[in-house]
Amino acid sequence: MLLVAIAGGQDILITQTADATSPTKRRGIITQWVGKQITLESSGRARLVDSDTVLELQTQWPQSYTQALERIGQKKFGEAVPLLQAAITEESRPWARRAISGKLLECLLRTGNEAAAIGEFVTITREDPETRFFNLAPLPWVSSVFMGNISNQAVGWMESNDPVEKLMGAAWSMSGNSRQIAVAALKELSENGNACVAGLAKSQLWRTQSMTANPDTIQRWERQLNRMPSSVRAGAYLMLADAQARNQLTDAAAINLMRIAVLHPEQHGLAAAALYRCADLRQNAGRPDQSRTLWAEVVRNYENTIWAKQASAKLNQSKSKN
Repeated sequence: MLLVAIAGGQDILITQTADATSPTKRRGIITQWVGKQITLESSGRARLVDSDTVLELQTQWPQSYTQALERIGQKKFGEAVPLLQAAITEESRPWARRAISGKLLECLLRTGNEAAAIGEFVTITREDPETRFFNLAPLPWVSSVFMGNISNQAVGWMESNDPVEKLMGAAWSMSGNSRQIAVAALKELSENGNACVAGLAKSQLWRTQSMTANPDTIQRWERQLNRMPSSVRAGAYLMLADAQARNQLTDAAAINLMRIAVLHPEQHGLAAAALYRCADLRQNAGRPDQSRTLWAEVVRNYENTIWAKQASAKLNQSKSKN
């Protein structure tokens, strides 16, 4: 969805449903945006609009927000962070503040500030438990994620009554001394009434089983993954692909890794890891041209990640052999 700044008191939604031949422009005042439902009031009537049908939202944004969008367009995510923080303070509409918070969450993840991203994500989900930003949940999926002080704080988060904060705590405690407590917490959360929380908890549990998963386990995971909300499948695809690769199901693993990059580009670091692993699979399968293409894409589009550095080294190594 494109978020555009305009002057004036009205908001404009440009929508298009799957069965419509052309977009529709709707004018009014957005009074609420919870989950994927936008409430647009016009002429004394309230209309519910599915945000998935919205192509463009035009409203009056704080100047700091429009400046932040310019920095994001220039890939200056670090410079965008303080502007977005200022915009949240300046913005009075709850739904608009959450929209800005979503951008802030994305920038914090792009700059590798997982600790701040976790705090922002928990704040968003407390205000909107069905938030559309579950696709940006800051969870550890790859062993190379820098744990830092997060694991020290995470043990305390597991005691929270907030399911999202508890999920963060359990996921980030899986590699520490509190692993058993974390596993128990994730098992409890996998039955949570919020489908996004349950799906993320379930796929985090796969981290404990991916090394020993057999074909029966893989089939069970595939069934479970297909029942998860599509917005939270990125990490599950990675866990599934790892298990498939270990069981010599390399083509299926490569497909699931590519799904992360294509369907979940907002998960920037995870998409980079997926493409890098897919390149390695292609290399091991005797398809060096495909692997070089993928490594080059990682270098080109994910330049600030550790995967770009490793892909660059692989490319240089490949060139030296030719």
